[in-house]
Amino acid sequence: MIDHVKTVPPRPSEICEVPIPAELDDVVMKCLEKDPEDRFQDAQELSMALKSLSFTQSWDEEAARQWWQLHGLWHDDLDLTAERARLAKEQA
Repeated sequence: MIDHVKTVPPRPSEICEVPIPAELDDVVMKCLEKDPEDRFQDAQELSMALKSLSFTQSWDEEAARQWWQLHGLWHDDLDLTAERARLAKEQA
């Protein structure tokens, strides 16, 4: 528990096999700040930070499928389009 409270986690770019833009790294690390005052204060603030990001490489369903397969988390019956539709319906 002490480690959780005191140790800063590694940046995503330090542990991921695909390039992570520095700006996305910064957003993730702000989400993980130890002091709640240093984190995004609400979902809208986080959403605005994410929307302000621009990426030089696209991330589409094929790239996502390959990443999930690489990590042994892909199931042949996993349908990203259906999952996205389900989540949209829940939010409506």
